[in-house]
Amino acid sequence: MPGKDSPKLRDALISPKSPEYPELARVMGIGATIIIKVTVASDGSIKHIEFLRAHPLFTSAILEAVQNWHFDPKHPAVHDGRRTVFKLVFQLE
Repeated sequence: MPGKDSPKLRDALISPKSPEYPELARVMGIGATIIIKVTVASDGSIKHIEFLRAHPLFTSAILEAVQNWHFDPKHPAVHDGRRTVFKLVFQLE
């Protein structure tokens, strides 16, 4: 188990593109909390995305945004195969 001072992968995220709110979900008044697990390659790119909790109207927007995320490959938390979980909340305002 990592200590409290261990570097966290989410601190290495340098280009977090936010997903677009799907138009159909907006029109229907649907919000969602999406939970994803990403696996990061040693170069900081996204290697794999796994949906732990999702609404089908949001998955395409999430994939499009998250596939473009990039982590700092020099950050001590980044190494091939490292995984972390992100919670993304979509709320109508």
